[in-house]
Amino acid sequence: MTLVLAVAAALLAGFGWSTQGRLSAPDVGAPSAPAFAAATFRITLGLLDTTPRPWDGEAVAAPGQELEVEGDQLRLHKYAGPGGESGPDPELPNDQVRGRAWVASTRPAPMRVAGARPVIQAPSVLVHLRAGPAGQALEVRTRQGAFRFTPAEVPLFAPASFLEGAVRVERVPPVVPVADSQLGAQDFPALAATASGEVWTAWQEYDGATDAVYARRARPSWGPSVRLDSGRDVFGVAAGEDAQHRVWVIWAMQVDGNWDLYGRAFDGTGWSRAERLTHDAGPDLFHRAARDGRGRLWLVWTRPVKGRTAVFARFCDGGRWSAEAEVTAGESAGGNSWFPAVAGGRSGVAVAWDGYTAGSYNVFLRRYTGERWEAVESVAASPLFEAEPAVAVDSEDRVWVAWIEAGANWGKDTGRLVERAGTGLYRSRAVRLACFDGARRLQPLGLEGALPASEYWEAPQLAVDHAGSPWLLVKHLTTRQPDMRGNHPMGAMYWPMWEVHALRYAGRTWSGPLRLVRSGGRNDGKPAAAVDAAGTLWLAWNTDLRDTKGYLAKQHRVEVAAVAAPPAPAVAPELAPASPSSSASEPLHPREAEAVARIRQYRVSRGGRTYAIYRGDLHRHTEVSIDGGGDGSLFDAYRYARDAAALDFLGVTDHTHDVVEPYAWWRVQKTADLFQVRDVFAAFYAYERSVEYPNGHRNVLFVRRGAAVLPIEYAEANGWEGAERLFWYLRRNGGSSIPHTIATTSGTGWRDNDPEVENLL
Repeated sequence: MTLVLAVAAALLAGFGWSTQGRLSAPDVGAPSAPAFAAATFRITLGLLDTTPRPWDGEAVAAPGQELEVEGDQLRLHKYAGPGGESGPDPELPNDQVRGRAWVASTRPAPMRVAGARPVIQAPSVLVHLRAGPAGQALEVRTRQGAFRFTPAEVPLFAPASFLEGAVRVERVPPVVPVADSQLGAQDFPALAATASGEVWTAWQEYDGATDAVYARRARPSWGPSVRLDSGRDVFGVAAGEDAQHRVWVIWAMQVDGNWDLYGRAFDGTGWSRAERLTHDAGPDLFHRAARDGRGRLWLVWTRPVKGRTAVFARFCDGGRWSAEAEVTAGESAGGNSWFPAVAGGRSGVAVAWDGYTAGSYNVFLRRYTGERWEAVESVAASPLFEAEPAVAVDSEDRVWVAWIEAGANWGKDTGRLVERAGTGLYRSRAVRLACFDGARRLQPLGLEGALPASEYWEAPQLAVDHAGSPWLLVKHLTTRQPDMRGNHPMGAMYWPMWEVHALRYAGRTWSGPLRLVRSGGRNDGKPAAAVDAAGTLWLAWNTDLRDTKGYLAKQHRVEVAAVAAPPAPAVAPELAPASPSSSASEPLHPREAEAVARIRQYRVSRGGRTYAIYRGDLHRHTEVSIDGGGDGSLFDAYRYARDAAALDFLGVTDHTHDVVEPYAWWRVQKTADLFQVRDVFAAFYAYERSVEYPNGHRNVLFVRRGAAVLPIEYAEANGWEGAERLFWYLRRNGGSSIPHTIATTSGTGWRDNDPEVENLL
């Protein structure tokens, strides 16, 4: 039986819904190909515990069953107290998996504030059923009791409870790494489902020095990973099928200092040569692709135009690419536009994007129908932060748009001494969803209840299955210390992790959110989604395999999941009339645009030279730092600089111990290149060397990309050596350093100075 799964019941069993017959993992071709489990179950233990208890146990394989156990939310003993002092010896051993058995305990969470009310955290494990009779029960034994269940008793989105509610079992989609034998840093996955039933994945991969682009067929059977380009500097991958049924993989690539889009097409027998698809002198970025009802492959992206960033589109039809067309128009063209999304329907395509207009980010929609572009529509245009849309078109040609929302005056002045404060870059995150049926604006019911406002939800992605139900994928924030945000709304947030969750809307009910397996990672980079010809929903996401046992990145890779359409009769999503978001908030600086223009035009002539004022920020953190969970993503930092603060330059300075990891530093430098615009905005390649007194914290800046991060040696960290090693490093690489936080224990004792490389503070 191949992954196509000719027998529908077997398909349902393999990818998540209850069925009858024999369960077995789909045959995916070569032995080295990824193999989905027949079913995967998450077992959460100790939900009713008020004090720590051991939940050691095992999954018992019956005759004919093939089981595997994997850790899910496991934890280590907290060896240090709130102030960093040594904690007590562990009462219970560290959580771990041993074959089909595990050692795991409920245990108190580490808290940010000493004396905070304890939070007991429950461990969880994954049981992968590789093969076995469908009617045969799975048996689980723990130190607190045993229980049994059959796969049919736990369908997707319907968890079961055992041991009087102390244990929860939920079915989750089985996942596989897209290419686990490749140990480069995989990122930014794309999916494409073809009319003939094939499914393709594509991604970029960093090898420690440069990027490569890969593609791999996942259905009807897994093919080999095909390297489409290598030795490059790549950002983002898109995939789709054109009118000649060729599968395109398209990526942004920097050549001679400029970003353009390049693509290769597979015609069933071989791949075409790489073709340059954009030719502008400015950076062409943030691209997406989708196929419309006529089979045309549409490509959308952003490009600078006359001091602003605009959205462009073109399509491939009959073997040729159309002329480019600017999609932004009217009010939406009044500022920088970012993050376009595109989806195809019977009558054409829908393009959504966000733009900075009237002092805030707003979401716009434009449809191409009847061989022409319709007027730009406003999706969200309040003073709130409304950005990063996702778009999908259902079988009735209704357009679904999801986006993130945060507070008003985003990126404006904040701080303890600010009387009228704006919204910090990562003060909140919520997801909103609307449906456009022609000129009518509608919305589903109950999304706010499914995604509580007290939590952080972001990076939405949309797909509509063959039953007409929308699937919403979002990332959700988890912190190692549960009391972090409540006690430190403007302070550091340590060890963040974002995991992908899936929700499905049918009738008037949201199912989920369901946390996907091995999805922990950073908060940028949306998951990819595609529905194949058989109705299976395919998902792909980037992960660095951080989890509750270790919040640091382990291995950057792409995971793939597949979920079959539900066996129950389709229930049409119930929609209600809706109005756009509104907010009574007033801008903190109503004449800000005039003030920015005035200072940028200001000139002083002295001694035959003319001087101008350039404003910037050279100490900005992001989620790359372990304490930067409250600072937002790299993209948030640059959007703040370009738009909310209207800066002329920026240096993102995440900590040495966070960017010394090669892919993190590669990504930080690459992102600076993405936002460089000649004569408009300059981005430094920068990081913070976090050394305590007497050497002190210093921000390190470069104007050329490529210098390696200088690690902090033990002698320097302890003050036994000074900054001479740093100064020589800066001379070799053409860099500069700036001491900062000089009035704290992170300050310098001023015992070292080199005015050639350090002349600012």
